[in-house]
Amino acid sequence: MIVDKSFDADELSRYILTRVHHVDGQVLRARTRRDHAVYQRAAVVEVLTPNLTWTTLAIEPRATWYPN
Repeated sequence: MIVDKSFDADELSRYILTRVHHVDGQVLRARTRRDHAVYQRAAVVEVLTPNLTWTTLAIEPRATWYPN
């Protein structure tokens, strides 16, 4: 279940999409940052730990993204 989401974009077609989900009693956060510069792109999924810090579960390498 999605519990929170945000989308921010600018005039240069860059955006950041963040979604927070509850899955089997865990809080997961998925973040995607898209930029025309390949080195600025990122996609990551994290889990909220009992210490209220985010731990990375998965990262999608920038090289696998479509160039356009």
